[in-house]
Amino acid sequence: MADTFFTVFRYAISLIFGVLITSAFSGVLRTKKDIGKVFLILLSLGVVQAVFFAVFAFDKTQDWYPVHTHLILVLLLCITFGMKISVAVISTLIAYMCCQIPGFLSKYALFIPFGEPYIELGLYLLLSVVAAVVLLKYAMKPMNDLITGDKKTAYLLATVPAIYYLFNFITTKWSDWLYSGEYHIVQFIPFVMCCTQLVFICVFYHEQRRKNEAMNDKNATENRLRVVEVEYESLMRTQEAARIYRHDMRHHLNYLLQLAEAGNIEEIKNYIRENVKNIDSITPRRFCNVEMLNLLLSHFVEEAEQSGIKYNIKIELPDELPLATTELCSMVSNAIENAMNALKNVPPEKRELDVKLKEVNRMLIFSVDNTCYDYVNMVDGIPYTKAKGHGYGTRSIINIAKTHSGFADFSIDGDKFKLLVSMKMDSPKE
Repeated sequence: MADTFFTVFRYAISLIFGVLITSAFSGVLRTKKDIGKVFLILLSLGVVQAVFFAVFAFDKTQDWYPVHTHLILVLLLCITFGMKISVAVISTLIAYMCCQIPGFLSKYALFIPFGEPYIELGLYLLLSVVAAVVLLKYAMKPMNDLITGDKKTAYLLATVPAIYYLFNFITTKWSDWLYSGEYHIVQFIPFVMCCTQLVFICVFYHEQRRKNEAMNDKNATENRLRVVEVEYESLMRTQEAARIYRHDMRHHLNYLLQLAEAGNIEEIKNYIRENVKNIDSITPRRFCNVEMLNLLLSHFVEEAEQSGIKYNIKIELPDELPLATTELCSMVSNAIENAMNALKNVPPEKRELDVKLKEVNRMLIFSVDNTCYDYVNMVDGIPYTKAKGHGYGTRSIINIAKTHSGFADFSIDGDKFKLLVSMKMDSPKE
């Protein structure tokens, strides 16, 4: 009688644990109403198991567990919550594997001197509660995201639980192969785990690479948008200043006419020189034959002059470039922006910026040197920062260089931080 009680009680704990974890992993434990539905499913399964206990022997009940519990659980989840059958099946398989955690650990109670069945049962109950709390807190969200997300990832995730499920029933419930000591039976699960791990590593690598490429594309798009934004702002400022000059042109001409009639030639010259300077200040400076790059560099030059930065910019572009204009502007703007951010922490009298871009021996060479007084954390030869929103520009420069068969080198020489980018002239454009 006692053995029957312990068996039924243990099965009840296992059922509650399994249904709870399956529901959590499938993502249906959201509201009180959902919890109520899960409770009804649990009661239904309890009734079915009770019927099997009453009609069949204990061994038969164990043998038919996939039918009277797991199959019905999957069907009830799909009917009650409108769940995809794949989500219900995968959640059930993983939850079944999780049931082995308290089941395995509770067996250590048998090694306690004078161990009694109630000690193992008590330990099983305690471990089931602890395992459920840990899984609900730390594994529910990631498991649900993986199971309901990408199909390939979900199926890969279910591989080991599915094989373990079949192996456990075939070798322990429906036969005694596992206890026969046969080498190939005992070593089957380790073999499956090794193969699955290798497949998982390969799939994870390719998925991670795909995500990195997507992130690089996102960063490149953001950089290009920033280039366009700077260009737009520069054009708007130029147009506004030009509009003002056009509006005032009549006054300028009338004033010059008055000076001419009075014969004040020197004053006319001085007035014209002053206005030429004003016009030059609103006209984008020309550094090369790429207008977008001229606008960007004009923007940075204006900012440098306002910040008291001594700058030297020398651009000698070839007729044909190995990269798109947007990539060129993104690379240059990111590099100069990083340099100018570093120069903010340098005393005004020490702020220096040197920018060069030219072709050398069929290589496009781009360099940016700036004084830098702060400590620069270098990881694998790349400046690294934990600051939120920073570091994308550096990665963008590196990716652009690699895309065009080149490299980006970062170094520190005394109080100078140096960036050198080199890429082949004959590399294909994107």
